[in-house]
Amino acid sequence: MMNSSSMLPPASMPPLVQVPQTAAPGTKGWDYLARMKNANQNVICTSKAGQVRKCSVEFLLSRSLRIPIFQRRYCWTAPNWRQALQDITFLATGRKSSHSFGRITCVDAGGAGLVVIDGQQRNTTCVLLLAACRDIALEEGHFALAKSIDGKLFGNKLDKVDEWVQSKKEEGGGSVQIQDGDYIDCCCLIPTYCDRASFLHAVLTPSIGATSDSSWTRPLEAKQYLTQKLREGELASAGVIGLENLKRVITAVLRKIEWLYFPLDVGGKHDDGTEDLEIIFERLALRDAMFCRPPSKSQYAEMASVDFIRNLMLGGFVKKEEIALEMYKTWWLPIETQAGKSAAQENKDGGEVLENLLEAFLVEEGLPVGEEEKGGGTPSIYHSDISKMVGRDLYAYFRDYVTHAKESGMSSEELLIKVHDFGVNRYFAGTYRADKKRKKISVAKGYGRGGSGLELGGSRKCPRCQFSNDASAQVCTACNLQPI
Repeated sequence: MMNSSSMLPPASMPPLVQVPQTAAPGTKGWDYLARMKNANQNVICTSKAGQVRKCSVEFLLSRSLRIPIFQRRYCWTAPNWRQALQDITFLATGRKSSHSFGRITCVDAGGAGLVVIDGQQRNTTCVLLLAACRDIALEEGHFALAKSIDGKLFGNKLDKVDEWVQSKKEEGGGSVQIQDGDYIDCCCLIPTYCDRASFLHAVLTPSIGATSDSSWTRPLEAKQYLTQKLREGELASAGVIGLENLKRVITAVLRKIEWLYFPLDVGGKHDDGTEDLEIIFERLALRDAMFCRPPSKSQYAEMASVDFIRNLMLGGFVKKEEIALEMYKTWWLPIETQAGKSAAQENKDGGEVLENLLEAFLVEEGLPVGEEEKGGGTPSIYHSDISKMVGRDLYAYFRDYVTHAKESGMSSEELLIKVHDFGVNRYFAGTYRADKKRKKISVAKGYGRGGSGLELGGSRKCPRCQFSNDASAQVCTACNLQPI
């Protein structure tokens, strides 16, 4: 009998990647791609027997959830929030007795909480919905209920919250100004770095009067949306929800949503990728894209190329979070910040702006992906239809570039600096001008495929599910590899 549970990749999944000892700043740190290629082809991750079980949101929040730096930001939008609120309303009104949120993959870090690898978006939405209920309870005068929700949000350590607020007031001359990266350690969920300011703004009691000038506001937008829709929904009458209905919603969130709790076994000192969190993160994304994608797009948010590129760029520093965080704040965060400002000015999505920047960087660098580009030979493994189910063409080209950078002796820190300088000092400074003679990335005539063009764009709709796939796709990424 096996003594552990495991998550298996599809039989057709190609070899992927694993996590190294942390490279100190200035060292190579370029073994991320090698780790992925050398990862166990049969098992993505494991959990000890007896630990995999069903659990509630209440249990997870009581353990405190921590989102690691390599995770993407909170990126759910109105369709996702609408679907989640509908599911919870069905629970609150008794039309359903329970609702599955699927699998939460995490690492039990003991007193430091649960490090979430898969399940960030749904749990963050639950916490923001609880904060919305707290705000409504305060407005309707249900103060005891509001205090009990705050207890759930901050681990019944409201004195720690008061201390944090007082410290901020002393710093800010009486006002509470939340800075990027701020968090309160007793909070039931601590997001990834760029989400922290907006998230904390959302979960703190409004009477504190906290403000934040963070350029990323999605968590706060989510709470505002959920608050409004609760007031307008079937549980409300003339905009008033009432004590009992609020209790029903809170009970639905905390006790009627079911998770499959899958704590990773990372104590075996295996070097095959099954204990490497960044490698597990990417391989699970590929597995989910192939076989586990929810039936409706309102139930998930597809991961973008930038999410995987950030993971790759920081992959050499993962074993020491303080180094990874320093690299992120110094070299990657300024690019994300500028992209957010540019997106706001142009009414675009910040991820789209970042992808345009990275495409321009690769074109500027000449996309040196290998000898197949010169002779029309076999494409690199990153350009297979299966590999491109995560990160798509841009991530494939970036992995090609990283492979060449490694071979030429460039360190991971040097590449971060190079991308930073191109983005901040040229692309966003307005001094970059694309060379029209250079070729652009093309999903249809891919780099290394013998085609002449390099240009992002194009799509093919699946006749079965109507999902928009890359133009080069031979299979649909949304309906279990249905041929298209």
